[in-house]
Amino acid sequence: MRISLRSAVAVSLAVLAIGFAGGALAAKEAAKKGIVQLSQADLKWHDVPNSPGLQQAEVYKKGAMQCGFTRFPRGTEVPMHTHTSDILGVVISGTFGSTDAEGNGKPQEVGGFQSIPGGFKHTTKCTAAADCTLFGCSPGPFDLKMSTAPAGKKE
Repeated sequence: MRISLRSAVAVSLAVLAIGFAGGALAAKEAAKKGIVQLSQADLKWHDVPNSPGLQQAEVYKKGAMQCGFTRFPRGTEVPMHTHTSDILGVVISGTFGSTDAEGNGKPQEVGGFQSIPGGFKHTTKCTAAADCTLFGCSPGPFDLKMSTAPAGKKE
């Protein structure tokens, strides 16, 4: 196959133009990015539907992924339930944890971490000593579905 000089130059210029346009768009998008910092006073708390006393403050969202804080009043116990998406969380205050029906899991103190796969049946508890605050991330929106499946199993 033989390519003429004119065709090669035209293709090269087109690729170069696309590269510049893509670079300009990338530069424009990069200009929107920067450090995001929020103090506790900046957090906008809202009640979690169908979960009396629970509150959340979203601090990051990109596509379906979201991260934020969740507050549980001291002594809160949520019976067996599931979430659609995985949830990763770190205890910021209080003592908080999740347990399956077989008793796997225990309350975590400040700095403790837990990961719960989407669809996995578990309970959660904030001990009576203090209110609990968690920082967590999930690849999808937060939901809470009271469970009817056998404990410790996905629904």
